[in-house]
Amino acid sequence: MRTQMLLIAFVSFALIMNGCGKDETEEPAPQVVNPTGNALVDIPKCISNPDSFGYASMMALRRACDSDSVTGAEIYENVRVYIGVADFCAQLVGQMMTDLATIDVNFSGTFEDHEGNVFHVKFEIGNHSAHDTTFGYHLDMWDGYGGKLIEFDFLRNPDTRGVLVFRPLMINPETDTTDLRECYVRISFDVTTAEYDKWMEVSIAGFPAGDDLDNLKMEVYLIGDKLYLRGNSNHPLVSLTKHSAETPVGRNYIFRAMADTTLNLGICEVGIPTNDVTTIDSIFELYAVTVVFDSLIHLCYPTAPDSLIDAWLETFAAPGFFTEAGFLAPGPDVPTSPAGFDALLGYAELDVYTPVDIRDLLIAFIDDSPPMP
Repeated sequence: MRTQMLLIAFVSFALIMNGCGKDETEEPAPQVVNPTGNALVDIPKCISNPDSFGYASMMALRRACDSDSVTGAEIYENVRVYIGVADFCAQLVGQMMTDLATIDVNFSGTFEDHEGNVFHVKFEIGNHSAHDTTFGYHLDMWDGYGGKLIEFDFLRNPDTRGVLVFRPLMINPETDTTDLRECYVRISFDVTTAEYDKWMEVSIAGFPAGDDLDNLKMEVYLIGDKLYLRGNSNHPLVSLTKHSAETPVGRNYIFRAMADTTLNLGICEVGIPTNDVTTIDSIFELYAVTVVFDSLIHLCYPTAPDSLIDAWLETFAAPGFFTEAGFLAPGPDVPTSPAGFDALLGYAELDVYTPVDIRDLLIAFIDDSPPMP
């Protein structure tokens, strides 16, 4: 709902601005078919759950390490939920770029959306330095109470790139009882890099899930028809077994993955390190799901038959394989049908973020000043 209001606010602003400074006798401007130049990464369904996005995705992700009877399929399928957050962010930026595509005048003022919510907006054209680079467009948006909601620096097609920082809070902060006012999202994207065809990084800090989930960061980039993905989420206090013998600790949920955008196939590896880990050296070997659960099961259920434990752990074996229908099978054997998984084994060369850095992740506006009167 909050993100839908964000989009509605942008549509309202764009409609107002597209009517500013134009002669009524002018011919209508041609429709902007593709203002972003296809810069935003299109994530295939095999590795992203298209039915979960925004707040719903985040609430599902918090359960990644929080189940009484977790299975390998659930751990791997949750990666699609996780990546669904990035998928949604790409759609959000795409909609915003579309709304802003034809605005060609500087503007500073106040407007209301169709529900009567008041917003203060400043839109500037011209070189603007931010995030260690120079952009051609800058947008600030505040709510009716002076709280900043959006800071957006970008360039348009063909050199499409930008950084969007926003708070997903679009309702009255005096009556809102959630903690979303402390949640910040940052989306960086670029089509001008020499290394990648398309690139995007999504960070979220301060998500209101208590001990279950607060921060996440992921990177997605495209080279040819191969998509590369890596990321971490932070879970401040996790009990994987719900057994009294296990001491709850902070953990990261980490993954590295590849997908074939033509064949709609994906491959992924998952780990569950503690969130005080300060290095990524051998992190997937030391904190593989099978390693972590094997240790915990023997601690909490010392008399459990090894044959039963081994059979259960096989469902977590890395890597996981995905088709358009979702999770297909655990590793380590590479499926021969459908063909194409062999070309995705380069996923193992990807690194994730250092867990302690995601635990301590902070996001803020460059300038949090209220709007000028």
